Amino acid sequence: MLIDKLYKLKSQFNEQGIILFYGGQINHSLVEGLAQVVKQRIGSYSSANITQKVYSVFIELIQNINHYSALEEVDDLSSSDLKIGTIVIGKNKAESFYIMSGNLIESSQKDTLLKRLEKIHHLDKVELKALYKEQMRKEPEPESLGAGLGLIDIALKASEEIEYLIQDIDEIYSFFTIKVTI
Repeated sequence: MLIDKLYKLKSQFNEQGIILFYGGQINHSLVEGLAQVVKQRIGSYSSANITQKVYSVFIELIQNINHYSALEEVDDLSSSDLKIGTIVIGKNKAESFYIMSGNLIESSQKDTLLKRLEKIHHLDKVELKALYKEQMRKEPEPESLGAGLGLIDIALKASEEIEYLIQDIDEIYSFFTIKVTI
């Protein structure tokens, strides 16, 4: 039965330092509400600078889910497509925070995404800033829904290298997970 597993799940979340966990449809009002929770909860643990970084990365990861998630549901009330994903914020024992997100992507996007991630993965802050400026001068790539700055901006805010994983689900879909430590 599922009802007897909630306490165990809560205990696992506590062990992992999870402050916020959400999985499901992403819409504007939900993002606004979660954003306020993030500011309040993280602000109670840390400085304004760290709170702002966590908030910024949280918003960027939510936007990535909104732009690139392959799984959608139609909202009958607004007749719009709602993207589906998972977002987690936690606190490490080392007093740092982590933000993770996950969502289905089309497997055809996998190679492009891996190239972007690998391009920034081992760059230091100076190299990331130079890449950011270079990217700002470029035209956005055709498949991109933004200026291509999101992952670079996330890497600039991160205190450690970004961790990521793309797991093949079937021929059509893969599951993309990213973890950012602040």
